[in-house]
Amino acid sequence: MNTNDLSKRYPKGIPEKLKNYIKQFESLKQEKGIISIRLMANFGKDIEQSLRYNTDIFRGLVVETTSDYVLAERDRMWFHPQVYTTRKFAKTSEYENNISDFNANVGLYSAHEFDDIGGHSKTAYVIADDYAEEVTNTCVNKWMTAKMQMKDIYNDMHFTKIDGENLQAHSRNKVNALVKAKGEEHVYNVLYKGNSSYMFYNYTVKPDKLALVHISPLMGYAHIPTKEFAVAADLMSSEEFMDIKEFTEQQRKRAYVDCDWKGKNIVNTFIMRKPIDNYKAFLPQPTRYMMEKGHFSSNPIVDRLPPHLILFLTPNMANVPPQRLSRLHTHIKQDVFKITASESLVSELFNNHWKKLISKKYLQDDNLVLPRELVTEFFGE
Repeated sequence: MNTNDLSKRYPKGIPEKLKNYIKQFESLKQEKGIISIRLMANFGKDIEQSLRYNTDIFRGLVVETTSDYVLAERDRMWFHPQVYTTRKFAKTSEYENNISDFNANVGLYSAHEFDDIGGHSKTAYVIADDYAEEVTNTCVNKWMTAKMQMKDIYNDMHFTKIDGENLQAHSRNKVNALVKAKGEEHVYNVLYKGNSSYMFYNYTVKPDKLALVHISPLMGYAHIPTKEFAVAADLMSSEEFMDIKEFTEQQRKRAYVDCDWKGKNIVNTFIMRKPIDNYKAFLPQPTRYMMEKGHFSSNPIVDRLPPHLILFLTPNMANVPPQRLSRLHTHIKQDVFKITASESLVSELFNNHWKKLISKKYLQDDNLVLPRELVTEFFGE
């Protein structure tokens, strides 16, 4: 198990939460057919896809297997569902914004340069990350349900045609529809073939001397020179978010106006992600591209997030710019929260706050005062 990048990210020690995640991969490493696992700097739990599929899914790792390793449902934890995500970089200012629902983005970015006498120039670029969501989901589910071997999945991924094109072409078509100008492309969540093994690059790119890394939605991207065979595709924390209570008015405009997303929710877990700890250590000689305006996936799992996180990511409505406020659900404008009810959540609420939750007409001091029909319904045989 290679955790060198995590040690570099956390020079004072890897947090306990990540150590618990690492244990799951130490267990995976014992499986027949798993040759090696490298946890990248951006390793963590993908909370959106985990909630979407109702199982733990991780991002930021490279898993090497034998050719006959059989992919099964348990492997969702590392075989990320957003297969063949394509990142495109083009010198243009024109783009479309019809992106996928989860962890995709497209936007306008700028590079700033200064000459020897202090002159300043700014160059516009468009950068997009997206994948062929529907086709990809169908393929991944098929591979796992059929319990296919890695060598067959590789052939299916790279050569089998769906509606006349392979998976890479579908992904490239999706991104080219967003950014029509010619430009460089990088891919991740891809299965590669070695001499006698196969390697899945989960949120990891295989660069050719130059890597384009996503620092975070609000901070933008960076080109870095590298001789590495694997580089983290982004430097985003999976479960740490910006503290919106500390935002200035200008920062709120940047987060809620310059950044756009579909839907009527105010919470967007993608946009508010923080860069990882010590992220600058992974950016040697960077050429930075600052986000000017962008369109980001809505990641529609907000109502399934832990209540404390929904609260943390929901600003006071008095602080929301009017351009965003006018598009929100009515209950959000009224500072009312809708949270998916589950048995565990309701049980926790009643254990700790039952007096506040039960109507006062049924309470007198510590006593329940209930009409016969309710007692019969609740307690009758």
